[in-house]
Amino acid sequence: RSSHLPMAPAARAAARGLAGDPAGLVVAVCLLGASVALLVALSGLLAPVHLRLLRRSREEADARSARRAPRQAGSASGELLRAEVRTLLRDAATPAQLGTLAAVFVLDLLNLKLLPSGDAASRDVVHGLQAGLGLFLVSALALRFAYPAVSTDGRAALLLRTLPVSPARHLVLRWVVRAVPALAASVLLALASAFVLEARGFALVAALAAAAVGALSITALQLGLGALFPRYDAPNPVSVALGPGGLVAMALSTLLALVPVLAVSEGLRSLLGTLLGPRIEGGPLLAAWAAASVLLACGAMGAAARRLPKADLSAG
Repeated sequence: RSSHLPMAPAARAAARGLAGDPAGLVVAVCLLGASVALLVALSGLLAPVHLRLLRRSREEADARSARRAPRQAGSASGELLRAEVRTLLRDAATPAQLGTLAAVFVLDLLNLKLLPSGDAASRDVVHGLQAGLGLFLVSALALRFAYPAVSTDGRAALLLRTLPVSPARHLVLRWVVRAVPALAASVLLALASAFVLEARGFALVAALAAAAVGALSITALQLGLGALFPRYDAPNPVSVALGPGGLVAMALSTLLALVPVLAVSEGLRSLLGTLLGPRIEGGPLLAAWAAASVLLACGAMGAAARRLPKADLSAG
């Protein structure tokens, strides 16, 4: 049966050629010529059909494009929001770095399972530490994605200066795009920690309030400081935070992440009160911390909004 297959003559010709029989070369050349002739004949027959189909598909595509209404640009704020989201997701390193932070979140929650469930004092201390850890992770997230936001404009900063959009408005939109995921991650971690540690009452409310206020304030603080110390010529976003401004931003964010540890944990507040003398109340401490966080964030954003329109971009 195999002798009737189309490739059988070619196989026999190749075998005869390997054996030294010149007739195999003649058969191979004849088969090649027949193949070329068949290809030319089929191309001539099918070319008009393909050409008609190609023209028809192009005409249908043009008709669909003509019927489709052109996309109207929305408001300037909406377009800037979409542009910031695309810029944030366009970085090839974003998925890997977000995956690393997500792995830290998951490992932290898994480690909570090792805490003895009957030890209320230990759960109280760990709950306070969890509040600080969540904000510290938000600080790391903001240092990577919020602090370099203005610097990543690069040469496009000159073009953005010519747009009829104030730098202050654009700065607020940058903050919105980065604050929403930071807020979601911080509150989610606070809720999961409270569920595992069975937190109730003031400890639960304080942890959620610290997560929400801290995520919004730390992101704004990092973004504002990054706009005050921009590096438009930096090779990548990670290198932007290696300057003096990045160190200041990280130090302030770390301080803001430490205070909620005391505000959430009654045991740690009692220990600190024993060491210092006066008793520290959780409510006033949390309120003072929240006010300081908002003032720092608003101060950084306000200073950046005043500086950006007057900044000299020729150096970058």
